[in-house]
Parts: sequence; structure tokens; C-alpha cells
Amino acid sequence: MLTNQTLSGVLSQSVNGLAAFAAEELTSRRAAAGTPDNAGFRYWQVFYEARINDLAAALDAGQPRLFTSQMRWCRVAMTARGVESEIVRDALVALRDVLETQMDEQSFRMAEAFLHDAINDCDNELELPQTLLDVTHSLGRLAAQFVLAVLEGRRREACALVTKAVDGGLPVKDAYLHVVVPAVREIGRMWHVGEVTVAEEHFASDTAQALIAQLQERADIAPPIGRTLLAASVAGNRHDMGTRILANLFEMEGWRVVCLGGDMPGADVAQAVIDFEADLLLLSATLHTHLRAVERTVQIVRQRRDERAVRVLVGGLAFDQSPHLAKQYGADAYAGSAEEALHTGRGWFAT
Repeated sequence: MLTNQTLSGVLSQSVNGLAAFAAEELTSRRAAAGTPDNAGFRYWQVFYEARINDLAAALDAGQPRLFTSQMRWCRVAMTARGVESEIVRDALVALRDVLETQMDEQSFRMAEAFLHDAINDCDNELELPQTLLDVTHSLGRLAAQFVLAVLEGRRREACALVTKAVDGGLPVKDAYLHVVVPAVREIGRMWHVGEVTVAEEHFASDTAQALIAQLQERADIAPPIGRTLLAASVAGNRHDMGTRILANLFEMEGWRVVCLGGDMPGADVAQAVIDFEADLLLLSATLHTHLRAVERTVQIVRQRRDERAVRVLVGGLAFDQSPHLAKQYGADAYAGSAEEALHTGRGWFAT
């Protein structure tokens, strides 16, 4: 019997060929209609490689809305860069038609069910993400000032704005959660809607990383509680700032913390669990295409459970729309915020 997971695997294995077929189909159609796309074949091939992987991830999870939401996110980014929603819709239609010719009927019907809503959603007006900064309160204004200083290239001044506030009495935890996190998310939003360049986004991220390190030097650390946290972003997920901030917050509560950073292979995470005798494993996934990496990592960790038992807590954007996916992919629980993660950790290991 064909399952969503089986079809997901087929798509993942065939992604390059299917992307080439779809790119050829789309560019040929637009040329025939007298509307050649200046982006060209290679642009659309890369587009399709990413979208087919997104489709495979949604199929694997059994969640059509994951693909629809990812396509909506993609439409916002592409529209901000001059690609109309109508073209994106045409691209999805071309993909659907290519899949119909390349798949058996049952496989195509299963894939089409996931494509259907995303194609129809392209007819809906886009809602651009709004700023996450609330300048009606002091911490929101501080976050906005940090963003402005970064975008003006004033790295040291940007960091000093926050560290001086901490030196003046602002708790480090509040600086993390109500200044750094909103500021980083705002920069991400600005990139999404085309208000800043990739270079500006990277500079902002690098500056935020420097600030995080400076804040941790100023943090009050509780006495050791005798527990160890291992934190990592799974393979393929290079976004690790949230992971680092959360790891630092656990350290402030007395945990011994081992933060491995981003894009960590599952086998290495599992070995680190043993080597550092971790009690709690925190895994972060940003994209739905990272969910399989979560599952693989947890599976390897569980296989060595007799050597080192560990609780697994997951978080990140990949889980935010469907928290139940945490247990589907092998974790013990999902945390939608830093406070929830800290609360869960306390509850699991209360003495």
C-alpha cells in the first residue's frame, strides 16, 4: 500500500529530474504565451528543487497545510523581489501537470491533494508580515534602536545600547527575550519582504551573536543543579541563534550546558549525549524539510538509550503550526517559547 511517507521518499529521490522537467514546462509555456520569464530556466529549476522538497516534507508529515503555508511564505518573498503571484501559481500548475505525466495515478492523486490548496491559495491576496516591534514600551523601543544601529552599520553602538541597559539593571533574561529575539525576528521579517539585503541580514545576525556572548558574560548563574542540557540545531538547519539563547537561559538556571550550534549530524549529537551524559536534549528545526533530520537524530539517540537515557524537547518554526508533530517525529515534547522550554525542563527534572 502506498503511503504518504513512501511517496515523500520517491519525490525526494527524484527531485532533480522532476525540477528540471517542471522548469522546462513552465518556461516553455510562458514563452509560448508571449511572456518569457527573465529569470530563466536555472532560476525555476532551483525554485522547483526547493518546492518539491517542501511538498515531500508535507507529505511525510501528512499535513497539506504545511505546503500551503510554505508557499505563502515563498510568495511573499518572491513578490517582494518582483515575481507576481500569478507566475507562482503558474509554476505550481506546471509542477502538478509534470507530476501527472511522471507518476502513476495513485501517486499523482496523493500529491495533487497537497498541491490543490496551495494552487488555490495563490488567488488570495497576500498579507505581508507586520513588524513585531512594539515601540509603545521601553524594551520594544530598545529593540528598535538596536535594529536601527545595526542597519546603519554601527555594530559596537548597537551592542552597547543593550549592554548598558543591562548594566543599569535590565535583567539579562529580559534582554534576551524582549530585545534580542524581537530584533532578530524583525530583521528576518525585513529580509522576507525585501526591505533589507542578504548582506544586511547576515551583518545583523553576526552582531546579534556578538551581543548574545556579551550578555551571557553579565548573566547571574544559579548554583549547579546537577543536570546537563545538550542543545543543537539538526542537520540542515543552520539557524542556531534561538538554540544558543535558550541554552544560555538554561545555564542561568544552573544547568551545565553543551551547545553544539547549527547543522549537527544526528550520529554526532547522539555520541555527544553519551559523552557529556546529557539529561535533556534540545533540538531545533526551522523548516519542515528539517523534520526528517529530527526523526533520524532522535532514532539514533533512542538506539543508545541503554547507554544514556535522555529526554528530548524540540522547538522551532517547523513545529509551530503543528505541535503534535513533535511526538510524531519521536520527541518527548514540544516547546513553543523559551519560557515553555524552561518550564518543561524544570518539571521533568524537579528535585
